[in-house]
Amino acid sequence: MQLTNVLTFFTLTGYATAECYKTGFDWYDKNSALNIAYAACHLTLSGTYGPESSFSGQRVSCANSGQGAKVDMIIKHIKGGNRDLGPGECFDGLRKQIEDCGKGGKSTYENWEYKADPNEGNCN
Repeated sequence: MQLTNVLTFFTLTGYATAECYKTGFDWYDKNSALNIAYAACHLTLSGTYGPESSFSGQRVSCANSGQGAKVDMIIKHIKGGNRDLGPGECFDGLRKQIEDCGKGGKSTYENWEYKADPNEGNCN
């Protein structure tokens, strides 16, 4: 996917970027995607993550969203050590990619990288 940088800034707590995908599949239904993100954050994406280079440093969720579309959601811990990600923080990070980006996107914050990407097809 080709990305366009829509926001880059330094905050007091760390470096943050946000990018929206310029090409690819549009969200089939943003409300459904938000519900999918909420469920994924409560069921599979929240919890303790390991360092970024470890097997436990990333979690992936895929959900079918209707009309031959799916939603891929990926959260990566981008620092060393272990870190907990709660459902609320998880959803807030993914929500921004769904609401602010018509074709999905990714953002990074001090400890996390969030990706929400609508695609054609079904989850395997």
